[in-house]
Amino acid sequence: MTRQVPVAVLVDPTGRTIHACAPKVAWMPLHRAQHEISRHHMLTDQKRTPEEITRFFERVLRSVAGQYPSLLLLPCAQNLRWGWPHLNNPDMGMDTIKFGQQPQDITRYPGLRHVRVRTTDRGEVSDSYAVNGKDEGHAAGYWIANDRIFFSTGEKPVSASRAVKAASKVVPRWKKDDLINARTKAMVWNARALEYTVAAKQAGDVADDWAAVTHDLRWATPHYDYSVSYPWPLMAAKQLAQYVMPLELLEEIEAEDDTLADSNDTGE
Repeated sequence: MTRQVPVAVLVDPTGRTIHACAPKVAWMPLHRAQHEISRHHMLTDQKRTPEEITRFFERVLRSVAGQYPSLLLLPCAQNLRWGWPHLNNPDMGMDTIKFGQQPQDITRYPGLRHVRVRTTDRGEVSDSYAVNGKDEGHAAGYWIANDRIFFSTGEKPVSASRAVKAASKVVPRWKKDDLINARTKAMVWNARALEYTVAAKQAGDVADDWAAVTHDLRWATPHYDYSVSYPWPLMAAKQLAQYVMPLELLEEIEAEDDTLADSNDTGE
């Protein structure tokens, strides 16, 4: 049993105004959208076809395209590709946007740019490390793979300030002429790499610029001084899931209701 509750988040360039929407929930300020999404979708078992999810995002995009001189679309591929097949590699054409059978040139949406985000979930993006001279380390930055694909790593968070470098919990390593045993109790930390594919840009755009903007959005949250796991708009969208009851909890409630109904039927 699977639920799909697609949501969209719109953040203005200043970061002071955030709106969100979902099926049955029109664009409204984030704090109101949180309550409305919870009210409409909290205790529901909703299954949507890919066509329904694709149509939702098409309506959302059409409702905001053209209103802003620059609009950056940031979908998370692993979370959305089932509902929007255009995000799959074989179906994603450069500088096009596709909601049906035929791709549309991005120029039909003036000002729109599309950067597809992929994460390390399910091994789609490899783990990464940075090299500083002869020493391994952790570095925040965005890294160029080719003219359209970039990788983003965040800084080591304060919660990992005691993590050691060049240590492994399972593999011994050589340090000069000495073999150092694996440190099974050591605290280690690895950067979580994100992949940015600048899938659609307007004439005259430089792909590096939009990758850099997407990378910088990991530091845009006003309540946290360090980088976050996703660019800020995606992080806000992910947190909206907290206002929809987890499916596992819904199943537990339904099981308890069934048990209670059975006991009432038997007079217990």
